Amino acid sequence: MQLRQIHPVPDLGLGIRLDLEGRARFCHEGFVVDVHVRRVTEDDGVWYCGDETGPNDVLVIGTISECGVELVRVESPGDFGHPRELREAVEQVLRDAVEGARGTVAGLVARFADIDRRNRPGTA
Repeated sequence: MQLRQIHPVPDLGLGIRLDLEGRARFCHEGFVVDVHVRRVTEDDGVWYCGDETGPNDVLVIGTISECGVELVRVESPGDFGHPRELREAVEQVLRDAVEGARGTVAGLVARFADIDRRNRPGTA
Protein backbone atom coordinates (compact mmCIF):
# COMPACT_ATOMS: atom_id res chain seq x y z
CA MET A 1 0.00 0.00 0.00
CA GLN A 2 1.27 3.45 -0.82
CA LEU A 3 0.81 5.78 2.15
CA ARG A 4 -0.19 9.35 1.39
CA GLN A 5 0.46 11.32 4.54
CA ILE A 6 -0.89 14.86 4.64
CA HIS A 7 0.05 15.93 8.22
CA PRO A 8 2.34 16.76 10.03
CA VAL A 9 5.16 16.45 7.48
CA PRO A 10 3.94 15.17 4.12
CA ASP A 11 6.14 13.60 1.46
CA LEU A 12 9.37 13.33 3.44
CA GLY A 13 10.11 9.74 2.58
CA LEU A 14 8.64 6.31 2.96
CA GLY A 15 8.31 6.38 6.74
CA ILE A 16 5.50 7.52 8.97
CA ARG A 17 5.94 10.89 10.63
CA LEU A 18 4.14 11.69 13.88
CA ASP A 19 3.80 15.08 15.51
CA LEU A 20 4.71 15.60 19.17
CA GLU A 21 1.34 14.25 20.31
CA GLY A 22 1.73 11.04 18.29
CA ARG A 23 -0.70 12.15 15.60
CA ALA A 24 -0.68 12.09 11.82
CA ARG A 25 -3.20 12.47 9.02
CA PHE A 26 -3.44 10.37 5.89
CA CYS A 27 -5.54 10.45 2.76
CA HIS A 28 -6.66 6.92 1.86
CA GLU A 29 -9.06 6.21 -1.01
CA GLY A 30 -10.14 9.85 -0.86
CA PHE A 31 -10.92 9.79 2.86
CA VAL A 32 -8.98 11.80 5.44
CA VAL A 33 -8.01 9.45 8.27
CA ASP A 34 -6.70 10.91 11.52
CA VAL A 35 -4.21 8.55 13.16
CA HIS A 36 -3.12 8.61 16.78
CA VAL A 37 -0.32 6.37 18.06
CA ARG A 38 -0.03 6.00 21.82
CA ARG A 39 1.48 3.60 24.33
CA VAL A 40 -0.76 0.75 25.41
CA THR A 41 -2.27 0.85 28.86
CA GLU A 42 -3.61 -1.89 31.11
CA ASP A 43 -7.07 -1.09 29.76
CA ASP A 44 -5.85 -2.09 26.28
CA GLY A 45 -5.05 -5.62 27.46
CA VAL A 46 -7.74 -7.03 25.17
CA TRP A 47 -5.30 -6.60 22.27
CA TYR A 48 -2.69 -8.73 23.98
CA CYS A 49 -4.86 -11.50 25.44
CA GLY A 50 -3.47 -10.94 28.92
CA ASP A 51 0.18 -11.21 27.86
CA GLU A 52 2.63 -8.69 29.23
CA THR A 53 3.12 -5.69 27.04
CA GLY A 54 6.56 -4.66 25.89
CA PRO A 55 8.12 -1.21 26.28
CA ASN A 56 7.47 -0.37 22.60
CA ASP A 57 3.90 -1.65 22.36
CA VAL A 58 1.54 0.98 21.02
CA LEU A 59 -2.05 1.25 19.93
CA VAL A 60 -2.70 2.77 16.51
CA ILE A 61 -6.11 4.48 16.40
CA GLY A 62 -7.73 5.74 13.21
CA THR A 63 -10.81 7.94 12.91
CA ILE A 64 -12.78 9.36 10.02
CA SER A 65 -15.08 12.32 10.60
CA GLU A 66 -17.28 14.12 8.13
CA CYS A 67 -19.40 17.23 8.74
CA GLY A 68 -18.31 17.23 12.38
CA VAL A 69 -19.54 13.66 12.96
CA GLU A 70 -17.17 10.81 13.80
CA LEU A 71 -18.14 7.99 11.45
CA VAL A 72 -15.68 5.37 12.60
CA ARG A 73 -12.93 4.67 15.12
CA VAL A 74 -10.70 1.63 14.67
CA GLU A 75 -7.66 0.33 16.52
CA SER A 76 -4.73 -1.96 15.84
CA PRO A 77 -1.77 -2.91 18.04
CA GLY A 78 1.76 -2.17 16.90
CA ASP A 79 5.36 -2.12 18.02
CA PHE A 80 7.04 1.28 17.92
CA GLY A 81 10.44 -0.41 17.95
CA HIS A 82 9.78 -2.30 14.70
CA PRO A 83 9.05 0.10 11.82
CA ARG A 84 7.65 -2.62 9.54
CA GLU A 85 5.16 -3.80 12.17
CA LEU A 86 4.15 -0.21 12.94
CA ARG A 87 3.62 0.50 9.24
CA GLU A 88 1.49 -2.65 8.91
CA ALA A 89 -0.64 -1.48 11.85
CA VAL A 90 -1.11 1.95 10.24
CA GLU A 91 -2.04 0.34 6.91
CA GLN A 92 -4.57 -1.93 8.65
CA VAL A 93 -6.10 1.05 10.45
CA LEU A 94 -6.43 2.99 7.18
CA ARG A 95 -8.14 0.06 5.43
CA ASP A 96 -10.45 -0.68 8.36
CA ALA A 97 -11.36 2.98 8.85
CA VAL A 98 -12.40 3.48 5.22
CA GLU A 99 -14.36 0.22 5.18
CA GLY A 100 -16.04 1.11 8.48
CA ALA A 101 -16.93 4.64 7.36
CA ARG A 102 -18.50 3.31 4.17
CA GLY A 103 -20.52 0.79 6.19
CA THR A 104 -21.67 3.43 8.65
CA VAL A 105 -22.81 5.78 5.90
CA ALA A 106 -24.57 2.99 3.99
CA GLY A 107 -26.40 1.97 7.16
CA LEU A 108 -27.43 5.55 7.88
CA VAL A 109 -28.70 6.10 4.34
CA ALA A 110 -30.78 2.91 4.53
CA ARG A 111 -32.14 3.86 7.96
CA PHE A 112 -33.07 7.39 6.85
CA ALA A 113 -34.77 6.04 3.72
CA ASP A 114 -36.78 3.61 5.86
CA ILE A 115 -37.82 6.39 8.25
CA ASP A 116 -38.84 8.61 5.32
CA ARG A 117 -40.87 5.80 3.71
CA ARG A 118 -42.80 5.18 6.93
CA ASN A 119 -43.41 8.83 7.80
CA ARG A 120 -44.16 10.63 4.58
CA PRO A 121 -47.83 11.11 3.69
CA GLY A 122 -49.01 8.94 0.82
CA THR A 123 -46.24 6.36 1.20
CA ALA A 124 -46.13 3.15 3.15
